[in-house]
Amino acid sequence: MDDAFDKELKDQLSRDPFPRRGFDARLRRRILERIDGKPERSGRFRGSSRMVPAYALSAFVVLLFGMGLWVWNGQHQGGTQEAKIQAPASAPLAETTAAPALPTTRYALLIGLREDTGSGATGTVSRYRTVLIAPQGSDPDRLELAADVAGLYMPYGQNFWEIAVNETADGRQALQAIQATGRKSVRADTALTGASIPDYLLNERVVYAGNRYLSIRSEVRDARGGIADNLWVKDIAQLGAARNDPAAEPHVALEELVPNAGNADPSGKRHEQWGISRIPGQWAAQTPGGDLLGVELPTEAVQHDQLTLSWEQIQRLEPGSLDAFTYGNMLGVVTNVGGIRVRTVRDGESVSDPVTVPLAKGETVVMIQWAQDPYVDRWIEAMRSFGGQQP
Repeated sequence: MDDAFDKELKDQLSRDPFPRRGFDARLRRRILERIDGKPERSGRFRGSSRMVPAYALSAFVVLLFGMGLWVWNGQHQGGTQEAKIQAPASAPLAETTAAPALPTTRYALLIGLREDTGSGATGTVSRYRTVLIAPQGSDPDRLELAADVAGLYMPYGQNFWEIAVNETADGRQALQAIQATGRKSVRADTALTGASIPDYLLNERVVYAGNRYLSIRSEVRDARGGIADNLWVKDIAQLGAARNDPAAEPHVALEELVPNAGNADPSGKRHEQWGISRIPGQWAAQTPGGDLLGVELPTEAVQHDQLTLSWEQIQRLEPGSLDAFTYGNMLGVVTNVGGIRVRTVRDGESVSDPVTVPLAKGETVVMIQWAQDPYVDRWIEAMRSFGGQQP
């Protein structure tokens, strides 16, 4: 009889946990019979003689109930999926309800700015600065203005390059790319003396800098003595190359980056002169006259250029936003009060106080570059080595 009862009890425990009525009176009586060694009379428990079996019953119920929960947690809520054990018996229940860990990856934002200080017979005169906003220490959400450096420093490959201004005695300006970090780095004052500026070139200024390409607007004196305004996209290796003919300026045609770009132009002409300029929320391909070309720029020219927040969310965080850029947990906004405000966000909400970068009158954004670990500390070290100690 004992063997038959054991077999029946084990059979019931091996089925799905407590079908229909759950832990019912019949099963309870059978357990008590096994404990007392005799059948249970009908009616309630009476007297102290039932206390020990009752405690034993309680312990057994807790065991069964715990087994039911453990197995049930492996079932689909609809009850149609076969139950599966998903955790070891020793795993604490609290582990299944723990809050997700906060992100630990750190991001940094490098912004290049150009200020046009005036124009005259020699064209527009421009100057540049580069600012780095990065986390303070290991906290990915607590930001600071880590560096503010005179000059334009562009990350390319594993190094930084200075987009340096080479100026003649009569005030004409030409641009030159100089490797500023790494084994082949060169002192800027030494490199600039080797660059030649053709007589026809009055001025060059950066409209966009990023990845390996730059958009350069130049003013040149034509054959009749007038001034022509040109817009080029150049590979960094073409910047500062020797030239003696404005019609043969080294450059990258739009079709070299966007093969089907000619389909967007009814004339079908190849776009030799074009540029990359800033419009609210992104970089865009434009004609020298400022018209949008309606093509999508490839990531080899422009990286991380898609907003991860809607304009409604951005305006709620920063009313009066004119431009915005995002990556990782960082949001940068150009405001209508003359500054850039950078903060960390999560799920569309601000989680840090903003860092403000004041802008001078006429100062515009020409570069937006991003880094994440393990490059954040390298960027901080490099920028501060260029003379940009923390303000």
